[in-house]
Parts: sequence; C-alpha cells; structure tokens
Amino acid sequence: MSFDSPSAVPPQADLAAASAYIVAHGDALQRARTLALTENQPVAPPPDWLALQQADGGWPLGGIAGRPSSLHATAHALLALLDLRHETLAAAEQARAFIKQRQTKRGVWRESPDLMPFDPPLWQVYDNNAADVYTTALCSSILVPWDVDLLAVDRGVGWLQSQQGMDGLLAGFRLPASWLALPALAQVLNADARAVRRVVAALGDGLSRDWSGAMLAECLRSFAAAGYSPHTTKVVSRALEQLHRDQQPDGSFSAEDEADVAEATVQAIAVLTHRQMRM
Repeated sequence: MSFDSPSAVPPQADLAAASAYIVAHGDALQRARTLALTENQPVAPPPDWLALQQADGGWPLGGIAGRPSSLHATAHALLALLDLRHETLAAAEQARAFIKQRQTKRGVWRESPDLMPFDPPLWQVYDNNAADVYTTALCSSILVPWDVDLLAVDRGVGWLQSQQGMDGLLAGFRLPASWLALPALAQVLNADARAVRRVVAALGDGLSRDWSGAMLAECLRSFAAAGYSPHTTKVVSRALEQLHRDQQPDGSFSAEDEADVAEATVQAIAVLTHRQMRM
C-alpha cells in the first residue's frame, strides 16, 4: 500500500487511553485541558498557572515566573484557555491585548530582545526573519477565534504573503510556520485563494511517515481551525490516519523530545475530539 492510499479499515486511536496517560503523567494544566476537551465543558484553569500571567498581560518565557513576557508563551496560553472553554476570561482579553500591542506597523510580530539572555529557542530569537515568520504565523492565527482582532490578523497575513516561496511554503521554519499560518490565511483570504491552496498543497507534499505525533497534531489543529476536515481535504485524511497510527501502547503520542510527550498527547486529544476531525 502506498503512503497516499487510505486504509481499507482506518485505524482508530484510543481516546480513553490517551486521557489516562495525561492523568498519570500530565501537569495540572494538561489534566484540566484534557478534561475540558473530552467532556466538552468548561474547566477552571489551575490557579498557579493563571497566576503566571504578568502585569502586561503576557505569560513569561518558558512559563517560568520572573522572566520577560513572551509572545509564544502568551499565544500558547490563549490556546490553553480555548481548550479549557474559558476564552472569555479577562485573562484571555489581557493576553490578546499584549499580543496586539506587540505587532509592528508592517504587521510583523517579533519577540523582545529582553528574552535573549535566557537563551530562547531559535524560533523565538530577536531580529531573525525565520523567527519573525514563525512568530507572526502563530500570533496571527491565535487571534482568529476572536472576531474583534481581525484587523491585526489582516496585517499579519499581509506581511506573511510576502514571505511565501515558490513552493507554497513560508520562509524559515517552512512546514511549521506554514501550518501555523493556515487559519489566519484562510480567514483573511478564504480557502479558495491561490496563496492558501498553495500552502495546503505544499503541506501535503511535505507530509511523511517521519512526522511525530506532535507534528501531526499541531498541523491538524491548524487545519481544523482553518475549517478543513478529512472529508474535504486529502492531506487532512492522510495526516489524521497517521496520527491514529502514532498512538503508543501506553496511550501517548510521540514527540521529538521525551519532555514534550504529554503536551503532544493533549494536542492529539484536541484533534481527536474536534467535531471536524471525525474519520
């Protein structure tokens, strides 16, 4: 059977086993998100995690109190609040305000140089075009669920379009930056726009058996947020089948780093419980 061919009997992941893995190995926030996702009802954020939000509305780099606020940490906090079904909390409004305030006039989102003494990962470094593309893709798309933020999203998409290569992918961290940008691109340009169709096709070309569960889940979350489903887009059905097959005997999903397995599993649970991702 070729990689492009669907299975006669598609594999099915064990959601209960994935949830049990998080109960046993996840932190308080991951357990709360899993409960909200599987029960489809609001679950209160852990107080200790919520207390990390700083006076500027952002969350600190790496989730470590006392560090400067990071666009990436704040965007991921907004994603957690969406998972928890608490996107209307004041904390979410303050986080969105922090992100919008950090957008440049050109539409770019760039991390602060104040993060540099803490040795951030490459996609969060200051004054680097690849990091700017990745960060702008992330921040543009995390604002999509809130209609009041669409002017900032539009500006971000305007700049991201200048970073799209001939192969359809965005510059820098090409595959992840491109799937992160997809919800914003689809929101502003619509799914039929040539730029969006090129991104989708390029992600399909890039999808391979080497992708970890973490990569598959993050990519699929972006496709779902952009309005795609396995019944309408072949790359989604292929990636979703591969995600189901990725589940490990202990219920978890794979990640490049062992420390990221629990988060990868929560992300996979978010995909498996999404109404558009039913196979």
